[in-house]
Amino acid sequence: MNPDFSFEKWPACITCRKDAMFRRNRPCTIRHRKVNTQNGIKRLFLKPQWRQAASGMNLNCAGHEKCGGALVLAMWALFLLAALAMVVASRVSAQLRLAQSVGHRTRASLAAVSGVERALYLACSDTNGWDAPVEPWRTELGSAEGMEVGGGAFFIVNVGIREGGVVTNGGLGDEEARINVNRADTGLLAALFEAVGVERPAAEEMAACVSDWRDGDDEPLTGGAESGYYRSLTHPYSPHNGEFGSVGELLLVKGITPEIFEKIEPHVTVFGDGKVNLNSAGGTVLRALGLAAGGRQSVCDSLAAKVAAYRNAGRAFQEPVADRIVKDLKGFIPLTVEEEDLLGRMMGRLTVKSCYFRGTALGMAGKNSEPALAVDFVIGRRECAVVAWHEH
Repeated sequence: MNPDFSFEKWPACITCRKDAMFRRNRPCTIRHRKVNTQNGIKRLFLKPQWRQAASGMNLNCAGHEKCGGALVLAMWALFLLAALAMVVASRVSAQLRLAQSVGHRTRASLAAVSGVERALYLACSDTNGWDAPVEPWRTELGSAEGMEVGGGAFFIVNVGIREGGVVTNGGLGDEEARINVNRADTGLLAALFEAVGVERPAAEEMAACVSDWRDGDDEPLTGGAESGYYRSLTHPYSPHNGEFGSVGELLLVKGITPEIFEKIEPHVTVFGDGKVNLNSAGGTVLRALGLAAGGRQSVCDSLAAKVAAYRNAGRAFQEPVADRIVKDLKGFIPLTVEEEDLLGRMMGRLTVKSCYFRGTALGMAGKNSEPALAVDFVIGRRECAVVAWHEH
């Protein structure tokens, strides 16, 4: 080796450092040279290509520069692929959840429909001369465990009225335990409003307004309202002048506020021939029937309580005959003469047989699942069909 020249003994590149050991300390041939004269001695320097790192490592080799660039590109490619995989996985996961949700809802919907069909069968297969909550349309469908069908399950429930508030019962509810707003006369409607706490004068006006809404003429009753009133409102509309299509239509009638509607809604219906089933009518409806028959408030209350006690003992009235009903009731609990007389006057609006039943079918994807679908329905025994359906 020429002593006038000095070479870098250990090139900064790790690979070249290894190569230099095999080449007996000869410098790497892949480098840029710069010759400079200092103190009369020529010295050979390596020209650094990259800034020396904190570790003291300098990539002087052009081949290794290419390797480093490829590594960076590879890392970016992996990053982009990973990001793409995450996006695809997120979309696939969302689609899977959606498919699972649709599958659960489908099973719940089919289970609810099966529940309605089962209720229809039980209601139409009951052919005796009376209806009461002790029969299969209430007891069999009222199972607290639910019924499994096709991988799903269903419950049948209904909203019932008891003293102190509204309760949810298992099985079907008797729609003719309510007062039909299309068949009730003005006196019975006024008695119903009075039974839920409306003062007598206001109750009579509301009853007149209900009658005007459903009659075919445009002549208002005393305290009632016809098209002249409704068209004078800020947002005018016309009265129906026909039968109520639904109970909710009562909210359009003059004087019936949402608060009053909330009180009467559980006690009214648009189905049936107008008679009320004594085996299933609630206390409010029985009091309204008593008031409409001219009974005193206290007598109406006591008679309604005795009828409820008779039914709660698992008994049922089986013939719509006043003498037979009085006899059955007196055999269970004593009646006063005034109560007997009142019950006789109420018989024109009473029956023991029903043709319409209400329920809500709760569909579930599995027996232990939460309800995913609810179907409110009304069954007509005469039609042997579902006459009302609301899914939510």
